[in-house]
Parts: sequence; structure tokens; C-alpha cells
Amino acid sequence: MKALIYNEIFGYVGGIERYIHKVGSLLKQHNWELYGLFERKVDKQSDFGDIYNEIIFHKKKDFSGLISQINDLNIDVVFIHKISNLELLSELNKNFFTVVTVHDHDFYCFRKHKYFPIKRINCPLPQSKFICSICSLMIKKDPDSMLGYSFINVQHKVDLLKEIKDADATIVLSNYMRMNLEKNQWDMDTVYRIFPIHEISNETQVINEHKEYKAQFLFVGQLIRGKGVDLLIDACRELSFDYHLKIVGTGNDYDFLENKINLYGLHNKIELVGWTDQVEKYYQSCDLVIVPSRWQEPFGLIGIEAFSRKKAVVAFNVGGISDWLKHEENGILVKKHTPEALAKALEYAHSHNERLPEWGLNGYNFVKDRFNGERFMHSIKKIMTLAKEKF
Repeated sequence: MKALIYNEIFGYVGGIERYIHKVGSLLKQHNWELYGLFERKVDKQSDFGDIYNEIIFHKKKDFSGLISQINDLNIDVVFIHKISNLELLSELNKNFFTVVTVHDHDFYCFRKHKYFPIKRINCPLPQSKFICSICSLMIKKDPDSMLGYSFINVQHKVDLLKEIKDADATIVLSNYMRMNLEKNQWDMDTVYRIFPIHEISNETQVINEHKEYKAQFLFVGQLIRGKGVDLLIDACRELSFDYHLKIVGTGNDYDFLENKINLYGLHNKIELVGWTDQVEKYYQSCDLVIVPSRWQEPFGLIGIEAFSRKKAVVAFNVGGISDWLKHEENGILVKKHTPEALAKALEYAHSHNERLPEWGLNGYNFVKDRFNGERFMHSIKKIMTLAKEKF
């Protein structure tokens, strides 16, 4: 098979780009020919482009030459990830068999976060031109603007959603995202839930560096409000037992979180590690990984990272997290999205710490069974039968 992979960004920026490279590498192993179509490059030194036979960058508004160039490649399918160019999306849908992966809320939420700005209450509504305009105040963050913000083109957002629904097939990673597409009136016969790839080794060594038992907690991720690290710190303030929490990552909330830790006098119990390329040692030395996200995680891949190290997870029941976190089977699913509920869950995990290795092993086996390349390729081949029927 020959596939064109489209994403706005070339290079490793976040989870979407890592997903693209993992999927592309797997397709390459199965003798697919891959071609890349990108808008801009942000990473020049990595192996991100190694899987492609040819890479095309575009900036033109006239896509007639570009479509002709792609046609000459005899492409069987175009895999679309992040796209905001309505005209290009329309041309790809008209001329090729297109498969869109909806990674997050960007296509149907003007604010992208899927929660209301006041009190950050999660939004259960489909896209609405009127309601979304009020919620977003019709502005968005824009690093290229002198003010840091620019106006949202509301009609463009509405038209983009309509066009993205016209793709021949849509992939989502969780049942929660599938539900969101149904609310936004997708043709559900063309929507497929496929767990992402996460190949793991048969053996994972578990290391505990602490000699005397002290609960060792770990958070890994961006330090932004949606990830709920402030809720985690508030919860830790309520704990009755001895613990140490390492917060690995960086982001706009770093100073805010540091001030909160100092204000509560928790600097001896909570450590802001910052960014590191040696995250493995933090996974291996912890007892429990905590995912305190307040925003509706489309999937929550960090939990799968924890399971692959045989670590149990405690997380709020938001978004797609319940697709992989099963209460008291591989961790604890916290129903109420409050620091008090999270603290109660951590107290329970501590008082039942003998069960944590069992939960971690259950999570490991779950990932090994459901997230392997063979299962993923079976699902892709099922989608590709549509291509053969159409062309």
C-alpha cells in the first residue's frame, strides 16, 4: 500500500507527532510506502522523517499543482492528523480516500479545551456556532500576534468541522471520543476506535530506590492548568501519611505550582523535577502514577506509559481515561473531580499498598494484549477494505 501522511507540523512537538511516527514506523515494517505532507518544520535533527520515501512541504493557496503531484504518487490512502487548512482538506477529500484521526477536541471546540472558562467545568455540548462563540469570546492564543491573542474565524471553524466529517473514515482512540463525534453528528458507520500502539518488552524491571517505606508518587506531563497538578498538590496537603511526590515536566504553571508548594510548606515532600530525558528512572522508583487531569483527556496516554512499567494509576474519571483505567483492577478511578476525593483515593491506595504490584501487573498485561502492533494493523486493514470498495 502507498499512504500519504498529513500533519501541520513536521517534527516531535507532542503526543500527536509521536503517535504519527509510531504508526508510520509500523506501516513501514509491513512494507507500506509512506509519503509525508507537512506545512512547517520545527525539528531538523531527529529521525522523524526517516520513514518517508518523500516529504512535501506546502504553503501555497493554489493546490492544483500539489494535488497533481500527489496523484502522480498513486496514493491508496491519505491519513490526516492535525489540519486547519479548509481548502486543502476539501481537495484531499475530493481526490483521495481519506482517513482522519481525531486526536483531541480542536475540530469541534473553539477553545480546544472542552471545558467552560469559568470554574473550568467540563463541557458536554456539541459544537454550536452561538454557544461556542460566547464561550471562547471569539479569541484564541496566538504567539505570532503582538498581543498574544487573535480573533477566531467562527465560520471557518464551522466549515472545517463539516469538511472533516466528510472524510471516508475516522479513527478515535477512546469510546469517549467516539461519543463526542456522535454528538457532533458524524456518520458513525465510518468511525473506528483503535487503541494506539505501545509495544512493550516481555520483562520490565521494577526498582525501588527508597530503603525505608515511604509512599513514592509520580506525575509526568505538561504543567498547565488542564492537567490538574494544582489539584494534586491540594490533595497532598490533606494526606495523613508520609510520602514523596515527584512532578516531572514543565509548562506555563511552573511558577504558580512552585509558589503553591512553598505556601503549603510542602517543599520537603513535593519535588518539581522539571523537564528530563531520563524519565525512566522516575517511573521505576515510584509506587504509583497519578493523573489528576481536570480537562477531558481524549485518551490519557500517560496511564499506558505507567502500565508498561507495571505501575498502578490513580486518576480522575474524565474523558477517555475509563477506557483503560479499571477501578481496583489496575488502579483507582476517582469519580468526583475534587482534591478531597483524590486525597481519599491516595489514602486508600496507601492503606492497600500490597495490592499495587498486582494492579500494576494487570495494567501491564492489558497494554501488552490491546496495544500491540498486530492488533493495530488488523484494524487498519479493516479500514482499508473501504478503500478497495470505493476505488
